[in-house]
Amino acid sequence: MPALTDYFAPGPAIMARLKPLSGLMAVEELGVLADCLAGSPEEAARRLATLAPRCPAVFVGFDRELPAPAYESGDQVVQQRWLVVLAVRHAGGATTGREVQTAAGPILPRLIKSLSGWRPLPEVGPLFRIAAPAPAIVGGFGFFALAFSLTALFEGADFEEY
Repeated sequence: MPALTDYFAPGPAIMARLKPLSGLMAVEELGVLADCLAGSPEEAARRLATLAPRCPAVFVGFDRELPAPAYESGDQVVQQRWLVVLAVRHAGGATTGREVQTAAGPILPRLIKSLSGWRPLPEVGPLFRIAAPAPAIVGGFGFFALAFSLTALFEGADFEEY
């Protein structure tokens, strides 16, 4: 596996993979969702209202890394964790978990099928599902996170260069 030269390059590749899925109104960066949920409850409610016409939507973003020990060459294998968050809104304004689960239920398996075992770039390993954050219901929206791990190699300085 060649070394990855752009740390965040898998993100746009994951987003491009999900855009053609039927039933999604939008595929955006995770930061867009974070901005909607930021601030006071009143501010968040106003921002979430702008999200409604784009739902169901998926938000993709880098979450964290789990580094492994470096090789003697200085190269490092890293597991990156990427989040794919499905946002749904029940047509009548979801008030219970059942309503948003009904909206999200048919979409989640398609997201999983589209990404599980798929390699976003030649420089990284395939995506594998890992433990994800718990679902949340906020302001009539349901948020369902899927987490995927991939392996990437990053070149390090040769020890001889020190």
